[in-house]
Amino acid sequence: MTSNCTWVIKTPPEHIIADYILRYMKNNKDAKLYEAMRRLESKIKLFVADGHDEQHIRTLLNKATQSHTKDSLKQACEQLCI
Repeated sequence: MTSNCTWVIKTPPEHIIADYILRYMKNNKDAKLYEAMRRLESKIKLFVADGHDEQHIRTLLNKATQSHTKDSLKQACEQLCI
């Protein structure tokens, strides 16, 4: 007997972006805030280009996009990944 039921777990784009930024900062300890912010913006644009709602993504990533330090960016991303 075969099943036509397929389980698809969709990770929300904001979680993917936050995880990506955390991994980038972990692997590039000397990275500057502006470099991480540039990557954050480029990831948001990629998901928007793929058809995701920009306003929804930006609302959830608001703390991250408004960060003024690497530590605050890291904390904002960590909160999204919980």
